[in-house]
Amino acid sequence: MLNIYVKNPTKIVYNAPKSVKIKTFADLERYLLTGRFMIFVLGVLAASIYLSRVAKTQGSRNIYIYVTICNLLGSLGVLLSKGIGIVVQSILGGDMGIILNPVAWAVIVGVAYGAVSQLYYLNHSLRHFDAAQIGSLKYVGTNALVVIGSVILFDEFASITTRDMIGLFLGLSTVAFGTTFMHGSDFYCKSKKSADVKKY
Repeated sequence: MLNIYVKNPTKIVYNAPKSVKIKTFADLERYLLTGRFMIFVLGVLAASIYLSRVAKTQGSRNIYIYVTICNLLGSLGVLLSKGIGIVVQSILGGDMGIILNPVAWAVIVGVAYGAVSQLYYLNHSLRHFDAAQIGSLKYVGTNALVVIGSVILFDEFASITTRDMIGLFLGLSTVAFGTTFMHGSDFYCKSKKSADVKKY
């Protein structure tokens, strides 16, 4: 358990790309408006819209549909959340002009929409599947997409070595397998216990 919840997450953080230091909203805006990140955002939104339509007929039978939507929107929210802090900091510092910046509003709306949508689809998922099954998929999926999104946003392809990629892959894979196994075992025990109670 120590290996799953301490060692491997540490391995993920250690091998993750080192984000560029952003001090002003102008710096962040320059990265947000790059073509590569816009394609990533459009891809996330397109995939979310497609899966939301598929969920109407298959969401109750396939656990991955609702969870994947949560992961996609969650990763986008995490990447944009840095902008919220900078916007608030700028306003508190007296820079009221940022209120008129359309990119700042896009960041605020993006974070709010991502948070509300995540809760909406997560509640749908919990109606059909046990929380123990969802937890590991949500944790690993969101973290993996955040790392990928961060690489795209800050153009960190050149700084990632083969060792970093292998470390990230091993860390995420071990955590995914470990949490799925632990939660799956817990879910199986609960189901078996419930079935035994019904027999008697």
